[in-house]
Parts: sequence; structure tokens; C-alpha cells
Amino acid sequence: MTTISDFHPIIQATLLSFSGSSLSEIADKAGVSKVAIHKQVQKGIEHLRSYRRKSDVVPKISLDEAQEKIKKLETLTQHLRRELIICSVKINLLEFFKSKVLQVFPRFKSGQLPAREKKLILDALEKFQKAGGLLKDFGERIGKSSDTLSRWQKLFEKYGLAGLAPKKSRPKHFGNKIPLWVREQVIALFLKYPRWTPYQYHSYVRHHPLTAWYVSITTIVKLKNIHRTRSEYEKNRIKKRWCFAKGVKVWTIDFVCILKTEQFKLQLLTISDHRSRFLFPTALFLNTSTDTVIDYLEELFIKYGKPDFAKADNGGEFRLDCREQLRKLAVHLLSSPQHYGQFNGAHERIHRELRAFIDDFDLHHNLMRLLEQIRDYEKQHNFEMRYDYLEGNTPADIYFGDGSFIPKNVEVVTPYEKEGEIRMKFTDRDGNPARLSLPLLK
Repeated sequence: MTTISDFHPIIQATLLSFSGSSLSEIADKAGVSKVAIHKQVQKGIEHLRSYRRKSDVVPKISLDEAQEKIKKLETLTQHLRRELIICSVKINLLEFFKSKVLQVFPRFKSGQLPAREKKLILDALEKFQKAGGLLKDFGERIGKSSDTLSRWQKLFEKYGLAGLAPKKSRPKHFGNKIPLWVREQVIALFLKYPRWTPYQYHSYVRHHPLTAWYVSITTIVKLKNIHRTRSEYEKNRIKKRWCFAKGVKVWTIDFVCILKTEQFKLQLLTISDHRSRFLFPTALFLNTSTDTVIDYLEELFIKYGKPDFAKADNGGEFRLDCREQLRKLAVHLLSSPQHYGQFNGAHERIHRELRAFIDDFDLHHNLMRLLEQIRDYEKQHNFEMRYDYLEGNTPADIYFGDGSFIPKNVEVVTPYEKEGEIRMKFTDRDGNPARLSLPLLK
């Protein structure tokens, strides 16, 4: 049998109040203040007023009506299944079309989405969350980060559809932003005082009463570089390319960062043949020590044969310890000069194409997807892409050829032995004769 003590304290106080007990008596019995009991009674009255007893009577329907409803549900279910199959086919066709576009234009990007498309994504996100889905899962499936989706939601709540409109990506500060008449004054100063320093131009324009305009030193340097007339010699020096002589086998080695966090750094070791730009199988590493690099190089040496020289930048893993271990393997290490990116320019171009080909790892964090895209790029780069530098050939055509290919309009560097050294004569960055010598390997 149900007693009053079985109810909630608020309902107990309300029932005692209905039975004629005063608020003081109820408060003394419950050990609380009179004001608290009054609030409880008010809440209890509101609850009882809104209380509606559910009917226990189940509506009866005939057998024909039940069969008709079941038939309608089955028809609707079949229709939804057909629509789901059609949608899946359309998605597969769009994915196939995207892969074909990326094969022809590997650097193609869709750019910023318009406001309407962003709103459709937010509406789908709302439905996904109502169905029990998580924001993180939704972002991974559509290729958008959780931070981006959250930022879109905040902008839409604050500014409406206008907040989702794509913004200009142009920089806030650049040389063309200064007025045209100030720009002409600065260019006139370049012609009149060609030996001035950037600070002298800056100070003159800022304090001269006819201009009195602030132009930063960085902007002045940019303008001077734009309007500087280069000689034919200087143009040829910038475009200078070089290649080793026939029979000299050289590999280029470098790391490219895929993901960097506070705990670790995921890097991709890339190795290419200098003459043909053939990209050897790559590998992902969390530990980029010298021993790791040497161990992987030994595996490639067994499969593809040892090169005569290995080119690398001045990274910590390619310094003295790496040089000594390569010497034990009878391979010379050529370190690039500091602040001279052209030394490994062809290999850096491979890195740029690779980054444009693969999806941003921060968006999906799918290691198998990353490896599959890297392997696809290696196949496309080595066997499908034809480069003007290689006279319309693919890197595989040159690498697996007879080794006699020499590009046009390049300086040929021929290593030779003399006085117990390996020497190479070439033209340096300033156009002067230069020579590089390395100890002869025993």
C-alpha cells in the first residue's frame, strides 16, 4: 500500500498543505525554513496541474487497415532502398571523376566554399547530431576538421548567412597598396640615387614635406627588386643548371614533414636519382636519426645498387656521423651550401608536387590512406609524368635506360681523381670558376 512517505519531498509537502497542515508545521517537521516549504508547495501545485494521466486503452484497428499500413511501409522502405543505391552510385562516380581530374591536374583544389554550401553542410551536421552522431566523426567523413565546422557554426549564429561568405585571402600589407603617386616617387628615387640603402629611401620619403608618407623598408626592398634591370649574365646565372657526367651515379636524400605535434614529428624520407629524378620507394619515420637513415639506405643499396655520391642538405641527420657511415659504404656525401636551395632544387620540386598530390594528413589522420596516396604518386611520377627537363621522357625511361642521357643547356660536372682526392670543377653562384675536393675513399 502506497503511503505519503513514498512520494517526492515536494509532493509530500504539497499533499500535507492540502490536508490542512500549516506551512510552519510542515517546515518544523521537515527541518527547513517556512519560505523553502512555500516554494516546494508552489512547484508541487504546478506539477499536479500539468499532470495528465495517459490512457491505457489501445486504439483498435481492423485487420485490413493494419495490412494496408504494413504495405505502405514496405513500399516506402523499398523506395528508400532504391534511392540509397542510386546515391551510392552517384558518390562513386563523383569520386572517380575527382581522381581523373587530379591525375590531369594534381595541384587542383576546389578553393573556398560559398556560403550556401557551408549552410547545407551545417544543416546536415545538425541532422547527424540529432541521430546520435559526433561532430568529430562527421568531420572525418566529409574531410573537414572539427575546428572548421565549429567556427562555421559560431559565425552563422552570430552573423547569419553573411558570416559564412568566403573572405579574401589577399595579404593586408603589400607593396601595391601604397598610392600610385608615392610609388612613382620611390621609383624616381631609385633612378636618381641608385646607391642609396633601403633605409635612406625610407627616411627621405617619410620626412620629405612633398610626400610625408610612411613606406616600410621591406616594401622598398620589394619594389627595388621588381624594378631592377637584370643583365643577361644575371638571368643566365639564375637559370643555371648542372648535371654530372655520364656514368656518375648520384642520389638526392631529404626529409619532408607530414605531421608535427608537441609529442612527435612524422616525416617522410624521400630519395631520388639526380640524373633521371626517379623517386625510389619512400618510408615514414618518427625517429630521423642517422642510424635510421643509414639502415634504410642499405636496403635500397641492395635493391638498386650503390651510388657514387649522395646529396643532402645540412640537416642534423646528414652531418658528420652520416658522412662517416657512408664512407664505410664507399659513398661520398655532398652537403649543400648554406642558403642555396638550388643545390637540391629538383628534389624540392618533387616535394612540392607530392604535397599537392596527397590530402592534408591533419584532416583525416588515416595512415593507410596516406601510404596509398604516396604510392600512387610514386607510380605516377616515375612511370606516367613526362618532363620537359627530361626531353619528354618519364623518369623511369631515363633511369632504366643506358645511362647516357644529358639534359640540354646544363653544365656537366665530371669528377676526377688527383693527389688522393676526388675533385670536381664547376661554376659557382657568382659565375666564377670553383673546385670541390673530397678525400678519396679507400
